Amino acid sequence: PGSSPKENEASLCLPLETAISNKNGVEEIQCSAYENTAKLNIDVEEGYNTNNLINEVKTYVDGINNLPKKSEKPQDNNKYLNHNI
Repeated sequence: PGSSPKENEASLCLPLETAISNKNGVEEIQCSAYENTAKLNIDVEEGYNTNNLINEVKTYVDGINNLPKKSEKPQDNNKYLNHNI
């Protein structure tokens, strides 16, 4: 809370995009920074187990110790998960 989009881009988006983009199963990653928040979208490679990737990303993000002190715990909004057919 209390952070600008520019601050969130530097302290949240860039580190997350860099780290997660190297994970198996990630086709594309995009992070958007807003006032007080950031949103991370991950497109999963076709045929890759989406649940496994979600769990891997959750584990990774939960283990990050250098997020800004005012950061709240990331929320999982995979209810918006879409599968392209």
